[in-house]
Parts: sequence; C-alpha cells; structure tokens
Amino acid sequence: MAEQPRVAVVTGTNSGVGLSLSVLLAKDGFQVFAGMRGVSSEKSAPLHAAVAEAGVDVSLVETIELDVNSDESVTQAFEAILQKTGRVDVLVNNAGYSIFGSVEQLGMDAIQAQFNTNVYGVIRCQKAVLGAMRQQRSGKIINISSVGGVWGQPFNDVYCASKFAIEGLAESQAPLFRTFGVYVTNVQPGGIKTNFATNAKLPDMSALAPEYAPALQSTFAAYKGSTASQTPEEVAQQVMDQVVRVEAPPLKVQPNAAIAAV
Repeated sequence: MAEQPRVAVVTGTNSGVGLSLSVLLAKDGFQVFAGMRGVSSEKSAPLHAAVAEAGVDVSLVETIELDVNSDESVTQAFEAILQKTGRVDVLVNNAGYSIFGSVEQLGMDAIQAQFNTNVYGVIRCQKAVLGAMRQQRSGKIINISSVGGVWGQPFNDVYCASKFAIEGLAESQAPLFRTFGVYVTNVQPGGIKTNFATNAKLPDMSALAPEYAPALQSTFAAYKGSTASQTPEEVAQQVMDQVVRVEAPPLKVQPNAAIAAV
C-alpha cells in the first residue's frame, strides 16, 4: 500500500505567496488543499497553470472553498479535509489584506473587517485544525505575518495592529503547543511584489486633514523607493527551507536577508 502523503492546507491561494507555496508543497510531495474564497475555474486557473508549469502531479493540489471570514466556511472546509485524509500536517494562514490610512480616516466597519480577516481568520483556521494536530502529536502552523507586526508604519495603523496581534497570539501559543508536538511559526516578510498593494483598501484621501499631508508624501516616497521587496516565489522558498523542512522550526522567521540584517 502506498504511503499516504503529508497533508497541507493553505489559505489565500489564488495569487502571491499562497499560490507559490502551494506549488512548492506539492513538489515536496504534500497533498495540498488550496483554500480560496469563491472557488471558480477562472479564479483557480493561475494556480492550476503554475502547478502544470512546475511539472507537479496535478492530483496533489485540490482547490477548496475556504473563506476565512466565515465560521461556517472554515468548519465545512476542515471537516471535509479531515474526513478525506484523517490528518493535517501543515496549516499555512496566508489569507490577508491591508487597509491603508490612519484611524481618523477609517470607519469602524473597515477596521473590524481588517481584523476579521487578518486575526480572526487565523484563529478560525487554528481552532479547526488543532484538535487533529494534538491527537496526531505533530503539526506545523505557519502564519504569514509581516514586518508590520514588528515595526509600526505610518498610515498602516490598523494593518500593523492586526499583525502585532498575530505576533502576540503566536508567542503565547508556541511554548504550549510544543508540548504536544505542534510548532507555530510567524513568517515576517517585508515588501512582496504581488497584487497585495494593489488590492489594499484605500480610504477617501480627499477628506484627509492637511496636517497629515507631509507625512503621507514621505511615507509614499519611502514605499516607492524601497528596494527590499521579494517575489512571492522567494518568500515561499524561504518558508519551505526555514520552516516546512525543519524538524523543530523557530517561532519567528524573516525571509528577507536585507531586513534580517537590520
């Protein structure tokens, strides 16, 4: 009887790091469940194309409806995965987005939505998988955090707050979860060359008080002038090398050597 492959679940896989990491996990022999919200042939096409281009067995990557904002969606997805495979070896909490602006500009609905995805989405997926990992006494939970969870950034108030929350969450969980063989790692990338910035939700800047203008201009100039960004493939490769393939991975990983040197 063929040995059952290890099982990985990745959220937010229709582009960027989630897509690249799904491909690399499958290349390493994982059965990958690639979660995305609103699964469709059009939305999953980039992932399927990347899998084919990499020469990976297409049967190792299965797209699955997984909306991290929904209790019901997360529960249904993980119940289906566990019923099919009986285990989850790696969970990658990758789904997330950024809302740009200072709190004075942002409505509470937008702030709560940011936390619902970036924080509560992570917790929902952890809750769905921890029972199985604890019973099998092994597993890795990988949270794609951000350097914004280490250093605050002007006009990224709420995004950074959500990532700081993930840092505190993981720091609290790691020593406890290790007692039953589960490792929690936060990956803290800097800029990534993806549609992440394009997809960032921007507030109405026309209502911005003039006192904010100088800081806004210098912040945009700093972002534009940054040369420290990585490709999704580079970040995903570091996740594989520093976390997935390591028996006892560290709590925090900085995939960008230029930032790690700071």
